[in-house]
Amino acid sequence: MTEELLPKRRMHMLAAVAIVGLVAGCYWQAWRATPICLREVRRNGAARLELDHRLAAVLAALPTDSTILAYTGAHSGAFELAGVPLRRTINEGIFMIWNASLQHPASAADYVVASDDDPAAEAVAKHPSGLTCFARVHVGGQPEIVVYKSNSAQNISRSPMD
Repeated sequence: MTEELLPKRRMHMLAAVAIVGLVAGCYWQAWRATPICLREVRRNGAARLELDHRLAAVLAALPTDSTILAYTGAHSGAFELAGVPLRRTINEGIFMIWNASLQHPASAADYVVASDDDPAAEAVAKHPSGLTCFARVHVGGQPEIVVYKSNSAQNISRSPMD
């Protein structure tokens, strides 16, 4: 009976060693590989940072009592660099005001920050009346950002943080 158990024990031992070896190999390979988020930052980070710095310069030049309609999920770094508090913005985080502002961007805020294919750019494309181009920010490899000035802002949609 002991002779029958010996091959089974060897098989179990070999299976355990193979599993441990496979797991260790997978961990080693994952540890050695560069995470995709780090590869993306290394490839696009310099251009993105330059774009944020240029947009921040435009935002810093705006009057401190002005409101800004912007998709901040894409440009939060620029707002931070410019020292513009998010309470001055109408953004996607204020859902009800955001949706209403997209229907009438010129009357919702003093300025609109629109980047290729973001909701603010789509709103400007659908409702361009009352908006004039204030500044354009472009960096190679990044979408162009256009800052529009409202000719008719009534500030009907001030942030609830005020």
